[in-house]
Amino acid sequence: MSERPPDPPPADGAEAPEPPPRRVPWGRIVISVVVLAAAAAIAIGLAQRDSTPLAVAPVTPIGQRPLAADIELPVFQAGDGIGPEGSTLALADLRGRVVVVNLWAYWCGPCREEVPELQDLADAYDPGRVLVLGLNSEDVEGDARRFLADYPFDYPSVRDPGSDSARALEILGYPSTLIIDTQGRVATRFSGAIEDERQLVPAVDQVLGEG
Repeated sequence: MSERPPDPPPADGAEAPEPPPRRVPWGRIVISVVVLAAAAAIAIGLAQRDSTPLAVAPVTPIGQRPLAADIELPVFQAGDGIGPEGSTLALADLRGRVVVVNLWAYWCGPCREEVPELQDLADAYDPGRVLVLGLNSEDVEGDARRFLADYPFDYPSVRDPGSDSARALEILGYPSTLIIDTQGRVATRFSGAIEDERQLVPAVDQVLGEG
């Protein structure tokens, strides 16, 4: 195979042609900048989330705790030795245990988001000592059952079609959670969705340690 002869040198006095200017890869630069900005935003968000202190439920001193209303409601979902479904459960029957009462309804979006945290809380304790109890209130029964199907939990729940029980317990916002001590007194209230079970664990442990 013969080789191509080299190009002849430019004639005397003639300038060699300048190479064409290199194109700046703006598309790649823009993509790189966007990717780096997104990564930085994610890193900042994670750092802020990790550094943001949790809103922990405070505990009322024993001598200042009001007695919780002794509501009686039908069991909507049995669990942890509570039931069967349709039987009547009174808060007074739960004396001797720490009871975490959580108000929920199908139409309450934040109620759905906190179910995994409440389930983790229920799983962390012996239900004979600490009982997580759902209170479905102001809800259509069919919607409430759809909630149980879509966002399943296995701790027990009672149901009040109206709002009498929630008002008696002075729980007015959805979702809300209150912790009742072993003597049936309200030790603390937590308004809003539980974002992390650790928001309730210190209060539960403190009340549980009171004996």
